Amino acid sequence: MGATMKRTLLALAAAAGLCAGLAGPAQAADMTVRLTTPSGAVHSVLTWDDSTDTLCLTLRSGSASASADADMRLGSTSYAALGVRPGKTRDCTGNLSIPEDRWAQMRLYGGTDRFHDTTGWRGFHT
Repeated sequence: MGATMKRTLLALAAAAGLCAGLAGPAQAADMTVRLTTPSGAVHSVLTWDDSTDTLCLTLRSGSASASADADMRLGSTSYAALGVRPGKTRDCTGNLSIPEDRWAQMRLYGGTDRFHDTTGWRGFHT
């Protein structure tokens, strides 16, 4: 192998290593959204657990209800809806088996009205 070929291979190997280093780790992380009352008390909490691909809604207020939506942007089966109320204070999706590093969004709202007492859509990576 000639000197020119060796230099070319070394340059390509260095460039490949640099590209791999720039890629960095996955963006995914856990996500928590809290809906608070006007007084600042936590009404309900929506969490995304990235290690188990699970979405959970927990009611913290004893006399109200809460609902949550998640859009995983994976086509027609990407939508999850959760609801909690007194007597059923926690609702989870189970493992959603979705690909890593996808952009998704979730929102939490009081009662059943998606446009009232809402956190609005919050984006995150799966």
